[in-house]
Amino acid sequence: MNAQPHPCLVIPITFRPYAETGEFACFGVLVHCPETGYIGYRIGEKDRRVTERINNFFKEIGRDIFRMTVKSAKLDLEQVVNAPSNLFDYQQAKALLENLIRPRENLIRYGAPIAVMTENPAIEVDRQYALLVQRGFVDKAGIYENDVRTRVKKYLTERHIQFRQLGFRAPNNYVFNLPIAFDGRNGTKAVKALNLVGNGVTETFDNGIKWLYRFEQLLQNGFKKDNLLVPVNLVENDPENRNAVLDIYGRLTEIVPTVDSSDFNQEHESLVRFTEDVVPA
Repeated sequence: MNAQPHPCLVIPITFRPYAETGEFACFGVLVHCPETGYIGYRIGEKDRRVTERINNFFKEIGRDIFRMTVKSAKLDLEQVVNAPSNLFDYQQAKALLENLIRPRENLIRYGAPIAVMTENPAIEVDRQYALLVQRGFVDKAGIYENDVRTRVKKYLTERHIQFRQLGFRAPNNYVFNLPIAFDGRNGTKAVKALNLVGNGVTETFDNGIKWLYRFEQLLQNGFKKDNLLVPVNLVENDPENRNAVLDIYGRLTEIVPTVDSSDFNQEHESLVRFTEDVVPA
């Protein structure tokens, strides 16, 4: 939580089949942190939502064209990312990166770099992919929560743990859902991913207060505190909104068990402990 933020460059990776019109679609991101030397990327190689959207946009072009383009981009990116760091000084590494992203007359174009401040450049890759490729600027909360649910469901499936959506009815006929629930030895358990970062301070507080109330209703009406696990998103660069995020997070940790899911290892370890008392089907 107190890590030093680093200035990084976010470079969109786009598919531009028509030089005549300049139409393009973003299918990946490259993140470079000059201070630490970090270079990482993520492309929509196996992201069906992204590939379908791009293939539908460029219907006149065969699907194999985009598939080959993605493979070509991956080969180029791997050469830069996996270059032996001990063989390059800063200027050589900089030249290698600049050669990769320079404008060319081909189907792959790298967009103008976007400057961001981030405490963890590796986590920033996923955040920017969700924002720029998966269009998280349209549904930031939905993208984040869907990614967490996908990871949780994958783990439960691997352990042969049956899960379901749980509908909860609080007093005064107030109804809401918990998307992932399963049976433990001490009652029903549930995982609820929660994006605490709204589009501005008001949205951050509104959504946070809503879920604080819902968790209070769960606990006041028979749901056991230890049977809840709440992965949360705390990644926010705007200082004012970050203060709002941390305010809600502080209140949240007082009533339910949480885990900062920007650390995938910590998230996984929490899920392992949380499912220790679950008997696989």
